[in-house]
Amino acid sequence: MARAGWVLALHLVSFASTVAGQEGHADILIDQLNYNALTSEESSKLVTVIANAIANAVGVPPNEVLDLSRTASSVSLQAGTAKNAWIPESWPQEEDGYGTLATAVLELPSSVAFLAEQTLGSPAFESKLRKEVKDALGESTAILGQLNIKAVSVSQPPQIDTDADAITVPETGTGEKQMILYAAIAAGAVVLIVIVVCICRCLCGGIKQPRNTSGFLEVNQYDDDGVPIYEDPMKLFRPRGNQYGH
Repeated sequence: MARAGWVLALHLVSFASTVAGQEGHADILIDQLNYNALTSEESSKLVTVIANAIANAVGVPPNEVLDLSRTASSVSLQAGTAKNAWIPESWPQEEDGYGTLATAVLELPSSVAFLAEQTLGSPAFESKLRKEVKDALGESTAILGQLNIKAVSVSQPPQIDTDADAITVPETGTGEKQMILYAAIAAGAVVLIVIVVCICRCLCGGIKQPRNTSGFLEVNQYDDDGVPIYEDPMKLFRPRGNQYGH
């Protein structure tokens, strides 16, 4: 029942998220299968058998399981002592001549990568793979004993968000600095306007004709012939009724 649940979850999520798939690697370390003892014919059979088993387990078509050379419906085989660069540090060490490392390139949604790893490491998958390998190789000397899966890893490189890279994130405090700069520019513009207005008023005031004075006599106006009319400043001290001494 648990096996059926894992497979159903993988099929549903893979079907719904095919477009959002991300390429990664599935590595399976098969113990008691001596890679060095495999013949070319046995290796050719084995890569197809393992690729089909992986495809059925994770719910993808067999032609979507690739080897490292991008050959469809195939996996890459190495000695069990090999360790690819993307394999985690916790990967167990295999003795020379006792194991085979099978590596497949898969495109899976990142959200189900851990489900694929759980499925490929399950006892049900191990039992199925053991039977299919034995059926393909028969009495091969490469089989040293009961085959078992010693380690499984499904890894994907970190996903880079290209849209986020296109966005320039402002440096912390840049907004405050810009606000201060704009305020300073606005204040400077106001001061400049005030200065210009003051200069204009001074210039306009300087155009007015100055009031000419000569001693106590002040020219207030001119008659029709242009003769200045002087106003006697002493009139303020004379009685109103007799301003001119009459």
